[in-house]
Amino acid sequence: MRRRHFLQAAAITNAGMSAAPAAASASADALDALIRDYERRTNSHRFDEVAEVLAANAEFQFGGKAHRGLTEVRAYFEGTWAKLPDERYAIENVRWIAIGADTAACVYDYRWQGTYQGKPQQGGGYGTNVLVHIDGRWKIVHEHLSAVPNKP
Repeated sequence: MRRRHFLQAAAITNAGMSAAPAAASASADALDALIRDYERRTNSHRFDEVAEVLAANAEFQFGGKAHRGLTEVRAYFEGTWAKLPDERYAIENVRWIAIGADTAACVYDYRWQGTYQGKPQQGGGYGTNVLVHIDGRWKIVHEHLSAVPNKP
């Protein structure tokens, strides 16, 4: 099942998908609302809330590792929140690179800030999400976060 969703996203032009138009469409507005909701749920620090917008077979790639399925994704989120109990996460500059009937993909910038071992920390980078339309709802099936490279 997971492979099928990734193949759908990879075969954007062959699956009848087109690049997202420059002007906002009703579909892009609904997808933007889901990303905003995901950001809000992430900042709640309650994984059960986050899981409501994730596909059961979600695969997240961050922290130098792939986290497959909700159990692994939960462990990573909760581990992060334990280390950064006041973490705030922000998704910015969302760009929809593909929108289809059942699959969509976006790229964005992300930022985070919080306190780690008593010291303020912050970071950010680039993100990619793949969404699938399941049982009448859009859900995130894949997320990949990459840190911004350090400047010399």
